[in-house]
Amino acid sequence: RLKKNLMNILLSDIIHVTGDSRLDRVLERQAINVNALLPDYYNKSKTLILGSLIQSDYSYIFGGFEQYYPNGHLSLAEKDQRIIIVPHEISHQVLKEIETNLKKLKFEYTYYSIAKEQNSRVIIIDEVGILADLYSYSDIAYVGAGFSAGVGVHSVIEPAVYHNAMSFGPNFQIVDMAVSLLNNNLASVIES
Repeated sequence: RLKKNLMNILLSDIIHVTGDSRLDRVLERQAINVNALLPDYYNKSKTLILGSLIQSDYSYIFGGFEQYYPNGHLSLAEKDQRIIIVPHEISHQVLKEIETNLKKLKFEYTYYSIAKEQNSRVIIIDEVGILADLYSYSDIAYVGAGFSAGVGVHSVIEPAVYHNAMSFGPNFQIVDMAVSLLNNNLASVIES
């Protein structure tokens, strides 16, 4: 896709596609991912990860939770599902807003830094730098920032290497890998 775009301004015989260092790095990281970040029961349940969430995602995500999990935490237990929430920023204000939304929907939760070994169905990750490795615990990934105009979705390569069913908001066009995944029916766009 990039080569095709460049061919609009350059001769095709001077363009050489050699690979993607971003993909190479993610694959290298996956190969050495041996640290147990979460208890094994996250691998045994159906687990949804919300990666790099920003505020523009909240109404869509928590609105969907309200419909799909009408009894909050009890619905999660009945379906034997778990949720990993990874905000893009882990400021006090951001974490409190996520807490407020979860409480309103009757979800019990824990923080990764406090009780990563606790048997919780919802965990809020309040540590930076581990999202790429956490995708190994999930089956379904929502990649954040796709509802924010001009921002575009965050990294879709990381959940892809762990074979997550993937979705993101409608502002994905500036991320080549998101476009490619969508064009190959390996991701879906959430509109509401």
